Amino acid sequence: LARHGGDAHSILLAAAPGEQHTFGIIMVEESFRRAGWDVCGVGASSIDEILYLVRRDSFDVIGFSISNDHLSDPVGFAIEEIRRASRNRNIRVLLG
Repeated sequence: LARHGGDAHSILLAAAPGEQHTFGIIMVEESFRRAGWDVCGVGASSIDEILYLVRRDSFDVIGFSISNDHLSDPVGFAIEEIRRASRNRNIRVLLG
């Protein structure tokens, strides 16, 4: 996954675990890039891949795209795991 260097804020964007819809997250990625953010977009990735990334790189924010509330429990558990694994102990989480 390509990442851009510099002093920009960094964000990891992904479809929520179990989510199949990724079009919205692609649009959000572009918006953050245009605003100067360092964006790592992973689409529909497993929680293991996301955990690997937050252990490897320090992100300011992680954003999940979620299309229905049936995924709220798995996303809640994923957020807990991400907060424990993240190199950035103050990582912010966005859901959209």
